[in-house]
Amino acid sequence: MKKKKNKLVIGASLAILAMFLMSIVWPATQQIAKLISIVIFAIACFAPLHKEQREGKDITAYVIFYICVIGFLAYLLFF
Repeated sequence: MKKKKNKLVIGASLAILAMFLMSIVWPATQQIAKLISIVIFAIACFAPLHKEQREGKDITAYVIFYICVIGFLAYLLFF
């Protein structure tokens, strides 16, 4: 399972890098690229937590932490 998680992190990192490069090449897509990057980051954070929740672990603290991090990143990127 660790290998699958590593693939998810690597894929998400490459996708966020692609969004960054897209926003440099086409400046008109900058806001869309930022939004897609935040969504990709959220998926990469919450996908492993979903598996832990199915196993019966308490993930409340992790969810609150990731929501705060995503909110902070959104604030920094859009304001």
